[in-house]
Amino acid sequence: MSERAPSDELLRTILARLPDLVVKLDRRGRASFLNRDAKAIPPRQVHGGCAIDFVDSAYRGAMRRALARVFRKGRSAEVEVLGVDDFRAQRWYRVRLEPVVWRRKVEEAIAYFADITSLKSAQEDLARSRESYRLLFHASPIPMWLVDRKTLRFVEVNDAALRQLGYARSEFLGKSAGDIRPRSELPRLRRAARSWARGLPPPRGIWTYRRKDGSLFEAEVSTQRMTIDGRDSVLIIAQDVTERRRAEKVLAESRESYRLIFEANPNPMVVADRATSRWLAVNEAAIRHYGYSREQWLKMTAGDIHPPQERERLKRYRIGRGLVSHGVWKQRKKDGTIIDVDITTNSLRFQGRDAIMGTFRDVTSERAALEAFRRSQESYRLLFDRHPNPMMVWDRKTFRYIAVNDAAVRLYGYSREEWLRKTVFDIRPASERARLRRYLRALRPGLAGHGVWKHVTKSGAAIEVDVSGQPVLFQGRDAFLQSVRDITARRRAEEGLRQAQEFDRIRFEASPLPMWVTDRDTLRFDGVNDAALKLFGYSRDQFLNLRLPDIRLATDIPGMLRRIKAFPPGIHARGVQRFRRKDGAVIELDLFLHAMELHGRSIFLAIARDATRERQLQALEHQFSEMFQSSRDGLNFVDMTGRIKQVNDAFCRLLGYRREELVGKRTFLTLTPPEFHKLNMDAQKRLLDTGEPVEYEKEYFRKDGTRVPVSLRSFLLRDADGQPVGTAAIVRDISERKRLEREILEIGAREQSRIGRELHDSLGQYLTGISFLAKSLKVRLAGQSAAETRAAERIAQAASDAVEQVKALAAGLVPAELLSNGLPAALRALCAQAEKTLGLDCALSCPKPVAGMEDASLLHLYRIAQEAVNNAAKHADARTVRVHLREADGRVILQVVDDGKGIRRGKHRGLGLKIMEHRARMLGGAFEVKRRPGGGTVVVCSSPVGGAPAR
Repeated sequence: MSERAPSDELLRTILARLPDLVVKLDRRGRASFLNRDAKAIPPRQVHGGCAIDFVDSAYRGAMRRALARVFRKGRSAEVEVLGVDDFRAQRWYRVRLEPVVWRRKVEEAIAYFADITSLKSAQEDLARSRESYRLLFHASPIPMWLVDRKTLRFVEVNDAALRQLGYARSEFLGKSAGDIRPRSELPRLRRAARSWARGLPPPRGIWTYRRKDGSLFEAEVSTQRMTIDGRDSVLIIAQDVTERRRAEKVLAESRESYRLIFEANPNPMVVADRATSRWLAVNEAAIRHYGYSREQWLKMTAGDIHPPQERERLKRYRIGRGLVSHGVWKQRKKDGTIIDVDITTNSLRFQGRDAIMGTFRDVTSERAALEAFRRSQESYRLLFDRHPNPMMVWDRKTFRYIAVNDAAVRLYGYSREEWLRKTVFDIRPASERARLRRYLRALRPGLAGHGVWKHVTKSGAAIEVDVSGQPVLFQGRDAFLQSVRDITARRRAEEGLRQAQEFDRIRFEASPLPMWVTDRDTLRFDGVNDAALKLFGYSRDQFLNLRLPDIRLATDIPGMLRRIKAFPPGIHARGVQRFRRKDGAVIELDLFLHAMELHGRSIFLAIARDATRERQLQALEHQFSEMFQSSRDGLNFVDMTGRIKQVNDAFCRLLGYRREELVGKRTFLTLTPPEFHKLNMDAQKRLLDTGEPVEYEKEYFRKDGTRVPVSLRSFLLRDADGQPVGTAAIVRDISERKRLEREILEIGAREQSRIGRELHDSLGQYLTGISFLAKSLKVRLAGQSAAETRAAERIAQAASDAVEQVKALAAGLVPAELLSNGLPAALRALCAQAEKTLGLDCALSCPKPVAGMEDASLLHLYRIAQEAVNNAAKHADARTVRVHLREADGRVILQVVDDGKGIRRGKHRGLGLKIMEHRARMLGGAFEVKRRPGGGTVVVCSSPVGGAPAR
């Protein structure tokens, strides 16, 4: 708005530079000035002509009213009008009128004519595109609706959704997304809304919805953000999967049903080991879809079918238990094609392993279609061309196909050109064509069609399909849109379900768990198995004449009735509840309850377990775990292959390992020095043969490579059938005991040496002196009484005998040959002494000297040989004894072989053998006593050359 009238010359200069057509008008609309674009107005309206005449007659009134407002109120005005150009062609203009004010009076008006013909044309094209979208949206047999992203109120809904939910269109559009969901789903809906607000991808998966009549159903939901009429909205596509979900739950209870669903399922299905991610089983659909053979599948892991950019995400991802939807992941086929896959998994036990069963639904085309739907110009491709279900459009007059989508091309095997040459009769078998003619004659405009039909593919294969359709106007022709869903595999699965019902009945009767069936309305029992009758103490006739409240506590019945009334069909529940037996005893049962529809009736299936016993077992398990971990002694569990399955903290501290480094990764043999392997295997054999605990001593390797001596008490573990499954051992560190034993033996050896020297050097000298004195006394008394002479002679003889005994005792305590000439010389002297005193044929075999042994170690070996030779004479009645001493592989091997009657099997070992075993352990060696095949006994001691190893 201007406050003073500018000069015409200045106004022309300014207006000439504007891109739009500009005209100066007086009160009656006469044009007194135009800019350079005046050529767009016919010459008769230039300079003095009425600009309103330039406008189409239908819009002149609006133009005059806008001009009057400018001059009367002094305000701007804007109007869209239809005008004509130099060539008499009509064009659209947006006219803006601005007042020119001089001394508070409107003198003139400036009109700006902006050409908006192209914009109007685009708007009309957009309107036609929206009408096409609207037709496809409303004619689609799949329920879908639009939701405002900010308010969550419904913007639009198609007829299929209204039929599914039971609302009229006016009722539905007055509601929001929360009004058609149960209260339990509202937190999840709010989280989804917050995700939309942050610009994150809309969630997808299984949602629960509530119909107008209050009934609930589950739907598989796909979502896509889009802008409609400037409003940021979300497209919801919801396919009712209630029946499919119920069937999946029933099938999961039967192995035969699982096999049918797994093998015949049109979607790729796989089973993977939870621990290793290695594939354990795949169905035919997975083999066809991904291109790998079954053998190739079973050699791969889950990471092998994901592209590199997804593998890091897969490593960090943790798969929960139960039925879990994981959303869309990228995967790679054998030919390198990258696809988008919607993954759903469930936990199961497969071939004795903790496994995961996954269902892969290729949503590559579906996602592409949803992305196309976001762009309004490609809405047809979203809802039709890229739809995962086969869709066809045929002319209702000629019955010829005029459009098919890619899914129809794939399912039936015909190319698109072949489809367009066919009629609806060509894909039906001859037996179905009469029915089709009746159906087509009964089809009326606006009437939707659906049902199960038989079709024939190009290869001649017969398939069963669930067909739904809706009359539509397509490309200006009266047509019919059909959506097809292949249910051949589902029909086979249903047949398998019927065959499995008898098996389920047998399984119900034979189940070891108490089970019963209750009518939901009357609460009377319809069925009960033997385990339940045994638990409650009733006969079958007595039980079937009872109602559910008859076996419940009176105080629990009101709450039970409230829960039953609110319990929706198809829902599982579990909890501990109290029951009363026939004898009046109150028991607690862990009850699993499933509500279902059977033959038009609502029933409850109850499966019970004795919760009292389970709680006791849990308490015992907890106590055992506390005792296991708090034990000061090391504890370990080993399976039958020798692999460590469990250890406690004390065992880990003993060897210096972490639990993760031992469990499942090491065996008891890898922790045991090689010289103890035979001892281990013999102990294991005795344990399996007798079933009695076995005690023995050995050594373990620590993590730092040092050794630790331990004592073990090992016992056998058995399963419920009494079969051995492994062994358990109590492991005690005996390092300190070993050190004390060595010190005691060393002190004993030193004391023996000291006592031997004292006997030889002190007492022996005294006795020798007494002997000389007695002999001297005998000489002096020779001329006197014969009695005194004989007494002196007896004293001298006794003293000489005592000297000889002291010498023998000293030699026994400290073998002189051992200290002066070594172990072979001492053993030869021992053999000679045995021949002389025991009457044995005793000899030593020693090919070459043994070097590098300490005196204490030599003494231990000597005492072992000495005890073995004495035992052969005293206990075995042996006539011949051979002592063998040799060095091999860094070890000294002492072997004593006799020809006596041999050691008895299983006979309790005496003190001598235990002392020999103890001396061998002090040397860090192994000791063994066994029967000789030809008769007699063999004693073997094997020790390191350097004696007992350092601890």
